[in-house]
Amino acid sequence: VGLLFLHKCLGTVKVTHVARTVPTELLKPAAEEWDRFLLDAFAKITEVTPETDFEKHLVFLPRRRGGFDLTPLGLYASASYMASSLACNGICARILKGRFPDKHVEKAMKIYDSLVRTNVSMARSRRRESHWGDF
Repeated sequence: VGLLFLHKCLGTVKVTHVARTVPTELLKPAAEEWDRFLLDAFAKITEVTPETDFEKHLVFLPRRRGGFDLTPLGLYASASYMASSLACNGICARILKGRFPDKHVEKAMKIYDSLVRTNVSMARSRRRESHWGDF
């Protein structure tokens, strides 16, 4: 029951509006804090503390992939901000009758790129450590 409340109240898309509207470099510290808060809440409810990066990743995986379906703000903040900026860029340019460059998108792209590289590296190292390929 506790995990259901956690998921419905805090683990879904409740914080994505912030990720869409606040530049990633400003939101990153708060997003990391939010993710730690979710992991702490998960640990208190289940009495199991995810310690490794892989275990933490499992907490945030969708249920269909064997996870607990909590939404990490840190992972999605830069992608959400870039998508929002690109979606409204044309509208803003028409309203302002000119180009509307968002100076924060480039920084968001760099943050996103570093997160993707980290997650890909983690997945590759887990695959090498796995014995499932032996079957």
